[in-house]
Amino acid sequence: MPHRFFWKIYFLILIPVAASVLIAGIFSFFQAKRTTRIVFLDVGEGNAVLVQDQGKNILIDGGSDKSILEKLDYFLPFYRRKLDLVVSLSHRTTCLPGLIEVVKNYPVGKILDYHSGESNQSDLEKLWLKVAKGKSLEYFNSGRIIYLNQNDNLKLLIFSEKKGQKEGVAYVALNNQGFLLTPGIYQKDEKWLMRNFLQPVNVWQVPRQGVRGSVSQEFLARIKPMAAIIQTGQNRFKKLNWQTIKMLENAKIKIQRTDIDGDIVFQLR
Repeated sequence: MPHRFFWKIYFLILIPVAASVLIAGIFSFFQAKRTTRIVFLDVGEGNAVLVQDQGKNILIDGGSDKSILEKLDYFLPFYRRKLDLVVSLSHRTTCLPGLIEVVKNYPVGKILDYHSGESNQSDLEKLWLKVAKGKSLEYFNSGRIIYLNQNDNLKLLIFSEKKGQKEGVAYVALNNQGFLLTPGIYQKDEKWLMRNFLQPVNVWQVPRQGVRGSVSQEFLARIKPMAAIIQTGQNRFKKLNWQTIKMLENAKIKIQRTDIDGDIVFQLR
């Protein structure tokens, strides 16, 4: 009798606990379906942006190490631990190593890469292409548009090669908000962008962790962002330039930094 009584008590406790977990899971599922947000991830000295829209997960760049895996574990719901799209805008060491870890550890629907397959690849690029081999890997061209749903789009731009430098640019348009992602461009590329880019910008990702020369007055006057995001880490005093900060402050642009603010979340729905 005591043994049977113990099991009755056990089930009386287990049933409401299981029901609570089920209800919480269902709520989380439908909540995620309604969620639209863009997260500038704090991955140390590197660039990584997560776009989530109505259950879809898109990762743009991955940072410089395995830190991205911990971030994805936090932001991706337990029942949808998959990336529908991974985008590589830059093959720099602050963007690509994290993507390699992501592709190794997460199911990925499609990979878009700006790389055009030149023969003079670095060891990092060779490793990236080796890991991406067998996935749905595509190279994208200038102005390609990927529609997330009927109303929203992710627009990808790419520069033509200039002295061996080739860096991608992404424009994310969600819920009437424009996010311009420029992880590795230079001022000469900003001039190209001013001639070829006509979309409104609410939030701008400052190139190259805010180093000296990463921002120009002319470009700021052209895009007029409301907020500027600087993704930087522990080496900020060596890389983040005070002139960059001053220029943004003088333009009355709100500055947000991952080394101070952590993950920067724009909740759009």
